[in-house]
Amino acid sequence: MVLIAEIVHPGERHLQLNSALISLVHRVFPGERITMICEQEHARAIQTHGDHYCKRTVFKPFQSYSSGGIFFWPRKIAGEWIQMLRVILYARKHKPILLIWTALFPTGQWALRLLTPLLLRRQQQYLLLQGELEYLNPDMQKPADRILRLFLRRALTRPSDRLQLIVLADYIKERIVSRGWCAPDRIHVLPHPLHYTPREHSGKPLPDKWTAGTFGALQERKNSHYIFHLAAAFDTEIQAGRITFHAAGKCTPAIRHMNRQNLVKLHGAEQFLTQQALEAVISQFDLALFFYDNTAYSWCASGAIHEALQLEIPVLSLRNRYVDWLVRTYGTICILFDDLPQMECFIRELLHGQHTGMLEEIRKNIRRFKSENTMQQQAQRLTTILRH
Repeated sequence: MVLIAEIVHPGERHLQLNSALISLVHRVFPGERITMICEQEHARAIQTHGDHYCKRTVFKPFQSYSSGGIFFWPRKIAGEWIQMLRVILYARKHKPILLIWTALFPTGQWALRLLTPLLLRRQQQYLLLQGELEYLNPDMQKPADRILRLFLRRALTRPSDRLQLIVLADYIKERIVSRGWCAPDRIHVLPHPLHYTPREHSGKPLPDKWTAGTFGALQERKNSHYIFHLAAAFDTEIQAGRITFHAAGKCTPAIRHMNRQNLVKLHGAEQFLTQQALEAVISQFDLALFFYDNTAYSWCASGAIHEALQLEIPVLSLRNRYVDWLVRTYGTICILFDDLPQMECFIRELLHGQHTGMLEEIRKNIRRFKSENTMQQQAQRLTTILRH
């Protein structure tokens, strides 16, 4: 048996990544029973949207443990630790050949390093490092951010013979290793898992009315509010019906307040959209816009960008380490800009009929990228990690 534990993300959060990961683990260990411990709505979403491998997975669901309010942080940390203990006790009883943690909060990673020598001395484990790595960013200076950075640093620098780490890009491994936080043989690279599927492409014509948008968890830290600045620059074109701007995803009241002129259509602003509803919105985009810079995406990957690539939507992004790495590794599958005025200029030129050849070339490059990252090819990469 292989045991997968997702105790951080409820509902449909990280649905695409976890569904792909389950499918990959089935391919790496054919014939093995794959069991997943996760929040009950997350289990239901994977069974509903995942492939036949996901439907063969045995789920051990639990009820969501976190909620809003003044006790959010204590409930989140205590709830994660309780579920960690449940996973550890299950592993001690059933002795899986591997235990894979799909994500842990910094406090959870620190606790795991303490508990492994006591309770899981002989258990081979792998831990995916994802968005929580952004707490390593020194620009995050709130008291809670600094405390979580300390927990994460302590966790990374505490070695464990039975615990291996997985990150989603080469440069992330290089940054961690170069700082002496982790030995290079303890950390592996698995490019962001996703089930890329072929799509019909008959040469998309130049639209009479462009649709541009951003999506994901919309936060100031991710510069999501830049879409309102961009839309304001196209006020005349919006009124003339030449372009529309959209933002799909839950956003804070502060972000919603910035849409004072209502130039951007918001979708699911007050609660998370279902995967089906999100795809229905973003599949209409001619352009996917991302505004992350190195103050927000210097340590982690972006699942939203990969969802845009799966839908073969040309991505326009401000430069950051992750999209720079994507383009260096896979070729021009995104168009990068140094700042917002550059992006605005490019979109304005599109409205005047320029760069259409470039967009079709981008779509061809995306299709090539997808053909080079099939589930079978991703499984081969995961095999080299899990069976090394």
